[in-house]
Amino acid sequence: RIAELLDQVNNNRKAVLGEVIAKGQPAIPGKDAEILYEFSLEQPELVIIEDEFGRVDYKDVYQIDSVQEGDLVATLVPTQPPEDGTSVLGTPITGKPGVDTRVMNGKNCFFDEGDLCFYAEITGQPLLKNNKISIVPIYTVAGDVDLSVGNVNFVGSVVVNGNINAGFSVTAAEDIRVLGYVEGAYLKAGGEIAIKKGFIGGDKGELSAVKHITVKHCANGTMKCDGDILVEQYILNSDVSCKGKLKSVTGKGCIIGGLNRAVKGIECLSLGSELGVHTNAIAGDNYLVAEMLKK
Repeated sequence: RIAELLDQVNNNRKAVLGEVIAKGQPAIPGKDAEILYEFSLEQPELVIIEDEFGRVDYKDVYQIDSVQEGDLVATLVPTQPPEDGTSVLGTPITGKPGVDTRVMNGKNCFFDEGDLCFYAEITGQPLLKNNKISIVPIYTVAGDVDLSVGNVNFVGSVVVNGNINAGFSVTAAEDIRVLGYVEGAYLKAGGEIAIKKGFIGGDKGELSAVKHITVKHCANGTMKCDGDILVEQYILNSDVSCKGKLKSVTGKGCIIGGLNRAVKGIECLSLGSELGVHTNAIAGDNYLVAEMLKK
């Protein structure tokens, strides 16, 4: 080609510009492998939902990712091979291969080599930690349940390392454990509820469990469950009902005021008050049947 262009210049006595004298083919690098996640890597995910009047409940703006057993958690997109090229001198150029992913399946997560997918082996929360996809049956709130966390609704168990503030709710398909106190909040568990520092209902708070409820003390709140209710210190002016036993036999061990019902009996150190606070205690009677008959 250079020889042809030289002849052209010699014949025409004019410069030749912009002509291609050699052409190469660049190498195309391979595509890196990637993971397509079915859950958010930032937990919990912020989801703003407005009602028909444009109002937002800011206690309900965080959504916890959860999966059922057998659900798809993530998909692996494998590396794509590179394409080789040539230099302007015709020398082969080898394309750079794509980088494989370091992400692998962790606890309670299964990787199918056939369809290159990750699946949940249990019901719980999917997490990516240390390049491993795991499914954990427990959702942990590091501090208090407040506006920074919002209402909690989880398919497994919930552990709150702080307190649950008034007006918030925690719902769990399994157990709920609170290391602080609960004040004017709504808790509903498919298993047990355990509160280390007590429950102050403020006439609005309610604890509801399928199994047992264990609490240090209860004041002006509602507690109901199908199992036993164990109170370490006292029950004051509350609405308490259970299908098992109601027990307050340590510390002050007193039940004062309110309505207290237990199908299998009530055990306490003192019942009622010398100050004449009206205390209603019903033991050995199925209160649910009585309520239905009353209605």
